[in-house]
Amino acid sequence: MKVSTSIPRMHADQTRIQAFRTVRKAHGMFFGIYNELGHGFLESVYEQAFAVALAEQSVFFQRQIAVPVSFSPAKDWGLPR
Repeated sequence: MKVSTSIPRMHADQTRIQAFRTVRKAHGMFFGIYNELGHGFLESVYEQAFAVALAEQSVFFQRQIAVPVSFSPAKDWGLPR
């Protein structure tokens, strides 16, 4: 018996559309914040404003989460061993 491990095409399209809408909404929110505040502030100011805007729109988010990153050995980066 063959078992399909792929996501059905219709579901994949719906997921892609939802992701596009979410990104477009966040993009619009960011530029709204930037247009209101202008340039020149520290990143933390924009981060706080973005967190407020996301919360007002009832969008779930987490701030400053740890993200695992892998990279080449230290010798390739010129870092001390």
